[in-house]
Amino acid sequence: MFKKFKYFLPLIVFIAVMVSFAKNLSLDKKPISNVIGKKADLSTLVSINDPSQQLNFKRNEPIIIHFFSSWCSTCHLDHEKILKIKQRHKLKVVGVLWQDDLDRIKQWQVKNPNIYDSIAFDPSDRIIVQLGVVGIPETFIISKDKTILFNEKGELSQEELLNALHIELAKQ
Repeated sequence: MFKKFKYFLPLIVFIAVMVSFAKNLSLDKKPISNVIGKKADLSTLVSINDPSQQLNFKRNEPIIIHFFSSWCSTCHLDHEKILKIKQRHKLKVVGVLWQDDLDRIKQWQVKNPNIYDSIAFDPSDRIIVQLGVVGIPETFIISKDKTILFNEKGELSQEELLNALHIELAKQ
């Protein structure tokens, strides 16, 4: 009996390892951001329309910062969510370019005029390093005192973003 079982033992171990591996893959694990609670220095962001003009962040309200590119299909899904949130809460939304051509993005802006209040880029890439942006899309909520309240890498979860916004707006 044991002789027959020893032939099936590697198969049983293999199946157990694969089930464990598949279970871990299916878990929705989001990376924890290490920038939440830190102050954001937005001083290096400049307008795509006038690179000599620094963006104005003096309004005392939360800001949504969304890193995107015109070629990013996931970013296009996020744009619809951001537009709904912007209209509902009348927030300032700033799009920040990531590895895209300025001429192409200006053409994109003509076709999609209402998503962002302004589109910016950082010629020095300092904000990308400061916020730990490694890819797009990536979204941040920054409070009126410039503290980072929310960060989501990848496709935007509208529910999580709204929860973070409601908490911040309740403070006002």
